[in-house]
Amino acid sequence: MKADKTTKLIFQERLRYAMRSAQRKITQCELAEACGTTQTAVSNYVAGERLPRVHTFLRIAQFFGKPMEWFFESPESQRHCDIDFIRKVELAVRRLPQETKEAA
Repeated sequence: MKADKTTKLIFQERLRYAMRSAQRKITQCELAEACGTTQTAVSNYVAGERLPRVHTFLRIAQFFGKPMEWFFESPESQRHCDIDFIRKVELAVRRLPQETKEAA
């Protein structure tokens, strides 16, 4: 799925915030291991270069105990995500097999 630059930037801000605000600071390696991806992939998410695939995104949201929508809200600024992108993510999650959602 393609996302606009603002959407990537908001996700980047929220992911960084979640990593800093956990009970203890979460490293990229720890997040990668917990979510079944690589440190390089997490580095790309943190840098705002890429967004995770849907199943990885679901794991990230569950890891931090946040609803998926939280990662696309930007209370600190007036920026807004591409609503079509968010709808595509929600649709893709609904299409995932239930076993994938439970395992994530």
